[in-house]
Amino acid sequence: RSGFPHRPRRRSEGARRKVKMADENDPDNRKLEAPADFDGPGKNRRCTDIPCCILLCAAWAAMTGLGLIATGAVANEDLPPGNPMRLVNGMDYMANICGIDDKVCGVGYQEAKQEKCVGYGDYQVCTKVYGSFPKDDCETTYKKSASDDDDGAAWEGPYNDYNQTYKVASLPKAYYLPSGMAVCVKECPSENNFDEFICEYDYQAKVDALMDSDSVIDNALAITYGLKYTNDYKCMPKVETYDYMGYCMPVAAQDAIELSMNAALEAKGFNTTQIQNAAEKGWWEMFQADFYTSYGVILGCGLGVTSLVGFIYLYILRIPGVLALVVWGIIAMIEAFFLLPGLMLYMVTYPEYLEIGEDSSIAINGTDYALDAVTGGCDWSEPFSEACGVLGLAYILLGIAALWACVICCLRSRIMLALGITQEAARAVAAMPFLIFFPLVQAAGLLVFFIPWVIFSIYLASSGTVVAETVCYTTNTCIQVKNFEYSDEQLGAGLYMLFIWFWTTQFIIAIGQLVIALAVSQWYFTRDKSTIGNVTVFDSVRMAFRYHMGSAAFGSLIIAIIKTIRAVIMYLQGKAAKAKNRLASAVLCCIQCCMWCVEKCMKFINKNAYIQIAIFGYSFCKAARKAFWLILRNILRIAAVGIVSEIVSIMGKCLIPAGTIFVTYIVLQYDVFGIGQLYTIYTPLFFTAIISWNTAGVFIEIFSMAISTILQCFVADEEMFPNNRFAEGNLSGCIKKTNKDAKDSDGKKGCCSIGGHAEDGDGGGGGGGGNNAQVTPVQTAGAGPAENEPLP
Repeated sequence: RSGFPHRPRRRSEGARRKVKMADENDPDNRKLEAPADFDGPGKNRRCTDIPCCILLCAAWAAMTGLGLIATGAVANEDLPPGNPMRLVNGMDYMANICGIDDKVCGVGYQEAKQEKCVGYGDYQVCTKVYGSFPKDDCETTYKKSASDDDDGAAWEGPYNDYNQTYKVASLPKAYYLPSGMAVCVKECPSENNFDEFICEYDYQAKVDALMDSDSVIDNALAITYGLKYTNDYKCMPKVETYDYMGYCMPVAAQDAIELSMNAALEAKGFNTTQIQNAAEKGWWEMFQADFYTSYGVILGCGLGVTSLVGFIYLYILRIPGVLALVVWGIIAMIEAFFLLPGLMLYMVTYPEYLEIGEDSSIAINGTDYALDAVTGGCDWSEPFSEACGVLGLAYILLGIAALWACVICCLRSRIMLALGITQEAARAVAAMPFLIFFPLVQAAGLLVFFIPWVIFSIYLASSGTVVAETVCYTTNTCIQVKNFEYSDEQLGAGLYMLFIWFWTTQFIIAIGQLVIALAVSQWYFTRDKSTIGNVTVFDSVRMAFRYHMGSAAFGSLIIAIIKTIRAVIMYLQGKAAKAKNRLASAVLCCIQCCMWCVEKCMKFINKNAYIQIAIFGYSFCKAARKAFWLILRNILRIAAVGIVSEIVSIMGKCLIPAGTIFVTYIVLQYDVFGIGQLYTIYTPLFFTAIISWNTAGVFIEIFSMAISTILQCFVADEEMFPNNRFAEGNLSGCIKKTNKDAKDSDGKKGCCSIGGHAEDGDGGGGGGGGNNAQVTPVQTAGAGPAENEPLP
């Protein structure tokens, strides 16, 4: 106010002390304490978050009611019933859906007017706007007179299904004309007959009348008219077709495609003639034949062999020194990936720009003139020069290498702990192999939900209003496609179906995470590990469904809400892009990115909350708060475990499918199971690779959840049981080593020390290990230099 610039006041020491005390007094930010009756994670539980479980059941009931309305079992004025065939069946040139009773009549291109065309030249999309037509337009009977035809020939003939009415409900198949438009027919032609024609309905009536005549002249005239109308894109001779989901697809077109594919495969050097000439069968037929011949091997290797290779992978990780060698080797490779190119650019490439050429002379008219060497280098006044680009890239690479080295230096002891945690997680999963097969139970549960959900969704999607649009490729070649428009009530019902899908799928995932956390935590907090086995998995399933379905519903509800919001934003993004509103698109894109980050963070918190629920039996909200503070107390440990876990996951996702494909190749090459010869070995290997990749992904997800559970169990163990820990094997060795290092370095701080020295932990602290000196002033567990000193 006196005219001097305002300076923000620094927070006083008293204010900082109050904030620190507020963190100390937070009940969820204190050292974990073992309950007096604590006898392992599976004891003294109670049902948690029951209202959320009831709410999920009510949501399923609401979905069922909505589905009954969509299927027509329950009448509703705002939501008309749907018909799935409206989505599948073709549409004729008058926008009638073949084989459907509730058809749109008289809105074809013959009577429609174009409102707007998008595109250039012969390639454009035109939207039609249709006028009002008589209610019985589809029931019009066509009897043409001389004035109705351009050749002046009057005709009348026996009426048939075409010239009596446009009743497309009895014509379920769509047959395409040369114009690209379709007409509805009773069945697809099964052979070529160029003397018979399929035409637009009014033209069909004239051709059929002449063809049905007893006069030979009329029959010949029918062929003449058929050829004439074919030239006018109104008719098409009957060609051999096959029925594909209600569409009559020409066999000649498929043969042409197969011929082109075979030629392309031969050009690439593929030989598919082991048993007979490939020309005798098309590539699609060979593909199907190989699949049906080897589907047993595909499923057996894709599922069984992948699981076996996964367990072998876990066993290899438990071999002393193997995991450490691999992890530190990859860390060193990452460092070299940035360091070596940076040094090469700085020490080899950039000096070439400093001096170009050598001192020399040149003779002009008998006189020698001295030429000095051209000097160069980076002039930052011209930062876009090539020399500055090389030097800048070198600085960036060297900076990243230095940063990576500092991070690894700070996390080196915690990485060793993460290696021990990973090996213990491998022991836990190997002790309970049925954990690997629990995803099959989840898949069965998802299938039970998926079947009615898909049926209800299809009926709901088919209940909209059909709108015809025409896509023109040339002047005379257009294809009429159908789109659906939905009312606000139908859009709201569709959004609810999407929401219930998100909620249920996330609920199934949450149950799986709870079961894994319950099983692994029971394994950790059992001193006699020989008592742990597959029975523990079944006991964990029982506890998850009996006590914590509500908590799983609560956590999955949060994720479902976020995903639904993201779906709405995506819908608005499509609207903005269609309207070419760049500002709205940019804003929505930023919001979408923020919601993506929120979703990832909530999934991470949820996973750790489920682990807290598994260990202590908390409700979801309390477990989430405990998990949040635990993450802050152990941020460096979690970072180290994240690095090791990511390395192990990537290795597993690559090595497990690779081993499975190798075994499958041996099985097929030597015909171990006697399935006979194949056209090509690539078909079963391709499907095996897909199944193995997905199976390995599920395997690694289970292993990753086990790693996170072991980490939280370890933290709880060292905080709750300072004198009689449950840690064994590698974890016990880590604790002893880091305790010794902490005592040896008592009172000393290095560049990576944050907030104090290590005690009773991994070199980063016993109670938490992480940069939490300003977050977690809790008492240390076990012997240490000071009883109430903050944990590093």
